[in-house]
Amino acid sequence: MFKTLQRKKVEEIHSAFDNAQSELLVEANRIINEYNNSQVIISEKAVLLNQLGFKKNKQAVVYNSIIKDLEVKESVVNKSKNFAALINYYSTEYPFLKFLTEDKLDIICKKYKLIYAPVGNYKEDVPIKNLLEIKNAKPLLEKDIVKPATYIKCMSVRSETPSWVFNVMKDVWVEYKKSDMTNFDKYFADYMIGLGHSNVDKNWFWTNIETSIKTVDKSGLFIAAPKSHFDLNGLGEEKNGFFSVTIFEPKDPIVFRYVRGGIQVLTKWGLEANDADLAVGILN
Repeated sequence: MFKTLQRKKVEEIHSAFDNAQSELLVEANRIINEYNNSQVIISEKAVLLNQLGFKKNKQAVVYNSIIKDLEVKESVVNKSKNFAALINYYSTEYPFLKFLTEDKLDIICKKYKLIYAPVGNYKEDVPIKNLLEIKNAKPLLEKDIVKPATYIKCMSVRSETPSWVFNVMKDVWVEYKKSDMTNFDKYFADYMIGLGHSNVDKNWFWTNIETSIKTVDKSGLFIAAPKSHFDLNGLGEEKNGFFSVTIFEPKDPIVFRYVRGGIQVLTKWGLEANDADLAVGILN
């Protein structure tokens, strides 16, 4: 009975990974279709009132509210269109590999109490058929490879900076994409504005001192599995941390690699990994 329950849990986890790609595409298309099916009629008078400066007129106020709402929706729809195109691209270019976002990966791992780490830190056995699936997976094209990313954290701010700003920023790592690591004020300001704080001044942030910098390398292969399957010595803990693990641990490793925009699942296995004829020790 315990083995039956364990198998059901493994199947449930694998199904979550298998269905993630189609769920993401369905959601992206839903947003696009809702936007395309919505019709907003704006009177010529409202447009003229706004253009000529009658900002407090009721029709002009409604007009401005509609325009702002449309701008937000257009931004969301454009992101959804780009994301749908990315999913379709991966489905065509790598037809045998499931694609999902990092957010979706984190949701699944948190739900099933899994963590993920490089394969070099995985201690358990790996079935030979899964090793062959990994070996035979289509290599990534250059444009789909994720390069190491640099992040910075604001450790101090100017004296005139409101305390609430620093309280928000002190534990936040912001990705830095330029080589000049001394000119980062705008990145912190942009992050705060993205959170909805439109009154943030980039000059509030300190420029040259008390800055922490780190580089995260997501190259190579990773495994999502229960925490007890790993030797985590020497690894840095990222945003999602290591999730708590219950005594019941399904044998459900998922091997994946990072790609532009998300991850690709290369192989997964379940209870058959306990079969001595199928399992081999992973080489570090």
